[in-house]
Amino acid sequence: MSYNHEEIDSNIGEGVIVPAGSPAETATTTVSDGDGVSGGVGDAGSAALLPDRLSDRDDDGSLAADARARLLKENLVNRYRRNKRKADTEDVPEDPKKTKGDYISTGIDHLTKLGSAAVEAESMVKDYTVWQGGEMDKEVDKDFAIGSMVNSGVAMLNNIFRLNKRTGQMAKMKNQNKQKAANRSIWGGIGGIATSLLGITTTGLKSLGDPKENKDQQMWGRIFGASTAVADIGSSFMSMLGGIGMNKEYNRIVKDSGAWNRELRSTDPAQERTLSSNAKRASGAAKRDLIRQRTDLKAKKYGMEMAQTFNKIKGDQITKGGFGFARSLATGANLLSKAFASESFTKSKGGGFLSLALNATSALLKYSGMAAEYKSDKNAAEKTQNAKMHYINQYLITKMGNLNVSTADIFQGVAPDRRGDFGSATLTDNEKERIIVARLGLDIPIVDQTLGDKDKMEAFKLLALKRAANIKNASDATRIQMLGALGLDDSASVEDIAKAITGE
Repeated sequence: MSYNHEEIDSNIGEGVIVPAGSPAETATTTVSDGDGVSGGVGDAGSAALLPDRLSDRDDDGSLAADARARLLKENLVNRYRRNKRKADTEDVPEDPKKTKGDYISTGIDHLTKLGSAAVEAESMVKDYTVWQGGEMDKEVDKDFAIGSMVNSGVAMLNNIFRLNKRTGQMAKMKNQNKQKAANRSIWGGIGGIATSLLGITTTGLKSLGDPKENKDQQMWGRIFGASTAVADIGSSFMSMLGGIGMNKEYNRIVKDSGAWNRELRSTDPAQERTLSSNAKRASGAAKRDLIRQRTDLKAKKYGMEMAQTFNKIKGDQITKGGFGFARSLATGANLLSKAFASESFTKSKGGGFLSLALNATSALLKYSGMAAEYKSDKNAAEKTQNAKMHYINQYLITKMGNLNVSTADIFQGVAPDRRGDFGSATLTDNEKERIIVARLGLDIPIVDQTLGDKDKMEAFKLLALKRAANIKNASDATRIQMLGALGLDDSASVEDIAKAITGE
């Protein structure tokens, strides 16, 4: 998809059909198709889009409805877009698709969480037993230790896969502050992998063989236990810093984009319409200047408002990694106490109670954190979806109020005595909505059917690109300042800007 200054320069009177024969209308040669219907040969074969025999009707009227749909698409959408030097349709950005590896990774996540929960439960049972003055069955303890090592190993491999994917995503980020935050999270992920390796080693040294009879095994068990604690705290801290940095950047964008919105509050609401009207009557350098002023106004009014809305949704989310860091402190305290405390203490009722309390605290923080982050993500996704629907609905309402289409516009290329074959000269609300989103570049039929939510979401993607194009094509000073507010430099593409204003 391409946006340029020439395209913006021709974007006058949006929502109004240019009458046939006016200087702005694309020159065409009209010919008859042999059935009293005419089409523009110069409009990429528009005649071919009209029905062969308009008098042909089936019992349910579907042929007549199809004829009307094609006529409306050609005359009210395709001609409009060609007049603005655009292709009939745009390429709608695709949503990120999950790969087979992503589905496998999700499945492994669920399995390892179950495995971890079982190991954590066994550990607390063991601590409770020690606290009560008993001793855990060695074979059961050993079996759970082996299970823990296998579970941690599988989880570690899965984390390597996910880390590789996040690294690729980070490399594509255009916002340097987000990139720095993502980089901290990646270091946290690397630390997490190291923690898993150290944890597997520590569990193996303590649970396999007989450390009571092997002083070296006891020593290395303590060393690896302490190293695991330090690595876990360090990696969780880096992950939390990444989450804090990401939220901070979203909130900075909210503040800076909001400044542009505040600037417009003292501006005449009719200024955009006035600039469009004056640009129609002007020519040459004066016309270009008016168009640029209007582009600047639209960039501030629509693009930066959208940026504030979507980035606020992201900025209001719970800080990722916060619960994880708190959990690592509890887990680390337990590991460090076992690494440096005497065996007589760890085997005592007091040692058992301390370990039980720290393990319980760690588990509580872990699972409450998982629940809180899941709820936060879900709420943000719902708010984002609602915001997208709000923007496209508002766009439709505004454009429907400005959609001025004459009978001549609708039936352009059709002989007067054959217009009845194409239905009413009045557009229904459903047809108007479809015309509006089709003018954005969405490839949909112009029929009298309600525009579905799926089509609206696709149309929103094109609306976001339209808003982004206004920012990209704003005057130099305005463009650079707005891109700075979004955390982008002047090399950012329209697609990059669209992602920034939608909080991606």
